[in-house]
Amino acid sequence: MERLGQILIVPLGIIWSFAGPVTFILSILDTWQTKMSVVWKLLFNFTLDALAATLWPITWLIWGVRMYLGYHTPLGLIF
Repeated sequence: MERLGQILIVPLGIIWSFAGPVTFILSILDTWQTKMSVVWKLLFNFTLDALAATLWPITWLIWGVRMYLGYHTPLGLIF
């Protein structure tokens, strides 16, 4: 069992290191496609988008559920 944990740690580390920046980029792209003013877009980029990237597992879960329910999410940029 210990060996399995050592084998899985590398792929999980790679996913963890790329998921945050990917989430941040998707959030920024989605924010800049809205009709808010530039000041609000920058405020969102430096606060909410950064927070969403930090908490990326929760963010992706929320995006997935909202996409399943038919709402617009940044995942629409990918799929």
